[in-house]
Amino acid sequence: MKDGRQLLENLLKDASQELPQAVSQPGEKHHPDRSKSFDCLFGTVQLKRDYFYRPLENTGRVPLDEALGLIDGSSPGLIRLASRAAARSGYEAASQDLAAYAGIRIEGRQIQRIVQYSGPLIAQELKQGRCHVEHPMPIMYVEVDGTGVPMVPQELVGDDAHEN
Repeated sequence: MKDGRQLLENLLKDASQELPQAVSQPGEKHHPDRSKSFDCLFGTVQLKRDYFYRPLENTGRVPLDEALGLIDGSSPGLIRLASRAAARSGYEAASQDLAAYAGIRIEGRQIQRIVQYSGPLIAQELKQGRCHVEHPMPIMYVEVDGTGVPMVPQELVGDDAHEN
């Protein structure tokens, strides 16, 4: 999980500069490199992104958060997984299941907040027919296995399968 978090942080390090909507609009103040942590399937990831604020309207926007689909500090993948687990077994049981099956540590109360916040948003999108993705984000698969791990003879002592 730690390697996944680090990889994701590195991939997202300069992502704000690549977004076309990450440009200050008239009347906005630009605040670069605002720190934010968000929860995802790898745990909590640290992120630096641009924040644009309209003082006259007292509103702000964060293009990278919008591009990533973050909802209340959680990634769409974590929201889907937590919501599905909660629908099947309740919030506390979902918390225990996520920890046991995926190594994701998230409290039942947080799962409840995620569902309460994201549920109405998703229902609204379903009503409006906007739940399809026109340009899905590319998927990157990372795999690690232990078959190439070098072993020294001292570590194999007592292992009948590897003794000569």
